[in-house]
Amino acid sequence: MKTDAREEIWTKNGYDAYLKAPDAFPEICESETKKFARKCEAERTALTYQGQIRSHEEKIITDSLRAGGGVPPMQTVQAECKRGYSELILALLLLTSSFALVYWSLQPYENLGWKMPLIALGWSVLLTTSFALVLWILVKVLPERAVLIWKLFLVISAAVFAAVTIMGASHIRGDLAAIEIIQKNGTDISELVKKFYEETLKILRTVFPFVAISIDITAAVLLDSATTKLTTQRPVLKMLKRLEQLRSEMADIASGIKDLEVAPEIFEACFRRGGKEAEEKMKKNREIEKARTTDPESDRAKKLTMAIIIYAAVLLLIIILYGRAFGSECVIVHTDVTLSSNARDYSENLEFDKNFKGVEKVIQHLKPGTEINIFGITGDSFSRPFLIMQGKVRNEAGYFGQYLQADQKLLLEKWEKATQNLRPRAKETDMVGALFLSATVLSSCKGDKKIAVFFSDMRHSIGVNLEKQEIVDLKMIDKVIKLYGVPDLRGVQIYVYGAHAGGKSIAYWTSLKLFWEQYLQLSGAELKTYSPIREVNYE
Repeated sequence: MKTDAREEIWTKNGYDAYLKAPDAFPEICESETKKFARKCEAERTALTYQGQIRSHEEKIITDSLRAGGGVPPMQTVQAECKRGYSELILALLLLTSSFALVYWSLQPYENLGWKMPLIALGWSVLLTTSFALVLWILVKVLPERAVLIWKLFLVISAAVFAAVTIMGASHIRGDLAAIEIIQKNGTDISELVKKFYEETLKILRTVFPFVAISIDITAAVLLDSATTKLTTQRPVLKMLKRLEQLRSEMADIASGIKDLEVAPEIFEACFRRGGKEAEEKMKKNREIEKARTTDPESDRAKKLTMAIIIYAAVLLLIIILYGRAFGSECVIVHTDVTLSSNARDYSENLEFDKNFKGVEKVIQHLKPGTEINIFGITGDSFSRPFLIMQGKVRNEAGYFGQYLQADQKLLLEKWEKATQNLRPRAKETDMVGALFLSATVLSSCKGDKKIAVFFSDMRHSIGVNLEKQEIVDLKMIDKVIKLYGVPDLRGVQIYVYGAHAGGKSIAYWTSLKLFWEQYLQLSGAELKTYSPIREVNYE
């Protein structure tokens, strides 16, 4: 537990103790301090015992290291272990090379079959192991100087075998040079070449074992050096790591013992501080209660002030609610007048007619002070806007809503007259243009709330054709943005009705809905409804 959190708990304990028994607080503080001191003493004894165990183990490891020549730096030991592993890997690589050379030297004895690689591997392993075993015995039996002489002898032997190999290679190179000179004089050298290959093969079969012996000697020396380093340094490295861990644990234990030595004093100070805070709070509460009971005028003034504050808050709340209830709105409606709205449902009702009925429901939902603009969705929704009707509702609804009802009735009559001879004729659907038109019209509106209502299947077909897709890929949003951009519809609430799935699958309808949700999110609009039905109900 952190020191600050621990002291806060002790202070709160003192605070609570004073509230429960103010008169007996000194005795409670003394008792709690003694109890806490006994607990700290027990913990300190346990930590001291753990420290002694680790100190004894540290002494054993230190004495063991000193008996071997002192405590070496960990970096030095780690470096020796790394060199040992490197020499071991190099010895294995040399052993592999020796195996290959012996195998090549056994080529004349191909009748051995599967025994050839086993003989070659046995030769290499046996030779290397024998040399390494000889070195190990020499180390155990002879003095260090004699061992060094024997190692030098083996290295010189490897060099002699390598020199024999070089001499054989030089002889082959000389014969090859002679053949090249004879060939330049125009003499037939076929017999010479045949003889050259026969003699060269004999020399190579003789040379390869010498090379293998040279490599095996070198591998044995490396193997002996690697095993010496790893067997001597790995235990030392393990002891050094354990020693480092022990000393870190001992430092933590020492710090814990030191904290426990002063903890009772800190506990008592925090406990008393908590009691002091509780005492001051109780004293302050008594003074407040005394002033309240002895000064009725002040109490009446406070009550009057509180009543004024409550009255002002209620009045402000009424003003806010009144403004929200009668704030003006700007509503723009887009209804589909394209040929795709000629689709019929099971009752042979046209989607086109159902969209118009939905517009009537929007007009019936209009509030006082609302401006409404109704556009038709065509193939040129933005470049050639088709304004069907526009109007406005008076700001006053009337005591019984008579003004609002009258204005709604007039707008319904105006809508019926404007659409009397209107039929779906547009061949394409420009939904993105309708969104840009909404952004343009609503940006100049002064209303408190801005609403855009769409009665359409939302199947945009201009530029980027969403109607012909089996499943609308969301990556097509990038194409739409690149071709049109994104309208600024921040603060606009979007309602989509009549987005039916006629002639399409549910997967297509879901993907199209997801497409418009993400595109409208980029525009800053809030999509409130996206539904295939036309139950108009917006806030």
